[in-house]
Amino acid sequence: MSSPYTDYPVYIGGTTSNQFVPAIDVSVDYTSSPQAKRKLGTNIGTTDQFGYNRPLDAKISINSIVHTGMESGFAFLQEVDRAKATTIRLGDVDFNDCYATDVSVKISPFEPVTIQSNFICLNPETGTQIKGTNPYSLDMSGDGVAYGYACSINDQADVLNNVQSEIKFTRRYLRTPSYTLGSIGATSMFLDEIEEELVITSTGLESLINYSGDVLTDTLDVAINSVGIGITTPITNLISFKEGSTVDTENFFIRGGETLQTSATIKQATL
Repeated sequence: MSSPYTDYPVYIGGTTSNQFVPAIDVSVDYTSSPQAKRKLGTNIGTTDQFGYNRPLDAKISINSIVHTGMESGFAFLQEVDRAKATTIRLGDVDFNDCYATDVSVKISPFEPVTIQSNFICLNPETGTQIKGTNPYSLDMSGDGVAYGYACSINDQADVLNNVQSEIKFTRRYLRTPSYTLGSIGATSMFLDEIEEELVITSTGLESLINYSGDVLTDTLDVAINSVGIGITTPITNLISFKEGSTVDTENFFIRGGETLQTSATIKQATL
């Protein structure tokens, strides 16, 4: 029996309607780590062929758009929650103790803003059937969707010119699992590092970098806005590069009959 996509809403951080995430697609990967039991002088047992020295590896990838009134599901992006575990529900299947490993945002003109969020789950459901229901009737009007042309850049650092064509933001979390005696898997994860990267495609650069890059002397912010009512936290302040961030890569390209195309990559370490 096939299951329609309408039966698999996605919730992050809870199961109420305000934790609903307007997902485009979701991928869940379960991976075990079998090792063949090869012992000297014995044959591999027919019913006992493999041993396991690692816990089940469960990874979740969620690709979503941004919609007014549906920002609560992105609370895991806030500074106060970045080290905490969250819960994810897909249909009727729960994934507990989930930690974000990386998040990327793509902003292009006349396209919806998309957020790709990847998680590792320490406590996934096992032995259950994949099933789903949709208990809520949610308003997904087009005016509430964040589009690239409604977003804006506040370039107080004077890195770019006034014409930007695409923005790609990436945040990576480095975490260390915590194991305890008597438990087959990790019980939690420590947050060790956070690094962020911003790649902006434009039609010009303020200046070319030197061997040490170009250190920002002010802030560079990207505001994610919808067509209608404004987007609120935690999305509002997601992309913000402070004084001390570094432009470490620049590229420019031009072809006959076309205008100059440039890109700048800015990095910052927030933890």
